[in-house]
Amino acid sequence: MINMEKLNLKWVSETIGEDYKNWRKGDIVTIQAQTGTGKTYFVKNVLVPYMDKYEHMLIVSNRVNLKRQIKIDLLNKLGKEIPKDLKELDNIKTINGITILAYHQIAYLRNRQDNGLDMLNLNYYDYIVCDECHWFLSDASFTNLTELAWEELIRTRHRNAITIYISATIEDIMPTIEGTYNKYVEKGSGLKNKLYKYTTGIDY
Repeated sequence: MINMEKLNLKWVSETIGEDYKNWRKGDIVTIQAQTGTGKTYFVKNVLVPYMDKYEHMLIVSNRVNLKRQIKIDLLNKLGKEIPKDLKELDNIKTINGITILAYHQIAYLRNRQDNGLDMLNLNYYDYIVCDECHWFLSDASFTNLTELAWEELIRTRHRNAITIYISATIEDIMPTIEGTYNKYVEKGSGLKNKLYKYTTGIDY
């Protein structure tokens, strides 16, 4: 158990407070959150209950086990049966309007779109949560589709969604996030959205 006071850390929910109620579609939110500071708790127990019934959320994860845990937590929260078979659990993509995908799945779908095979339309989502978004850099050396996920989730403006980037080392990709945001402002696109930045503090 992390001693938050000793390490001078805050919980994500404490850091953001009720600011999330001011977020609007097209806004970009960055959260520098160290492991153990409640980032998953914030998404599941604050954002999800705040969503209207007709709204949809996309959670993009960097690892299979993390995807599975998010699904299990959501099924538990909703009082739904949890599959005992991992293959059955992996086949679940959407739970009550919340879609859970991996970064490489986004890259795969973007690749198919670029080759005229499918359409990747994230306009369906009201929230796009990029968890552990340092994946873009940590996996770039051995995943040749990383650039496609990068283009889709960071360089593309999602007007209909609140896009949330979460990582303990978010400073590594912050220049690109800020650059994308500023690009739309500089183009005189009438962008009135905000870029929110939060940090729970880091002890390393």
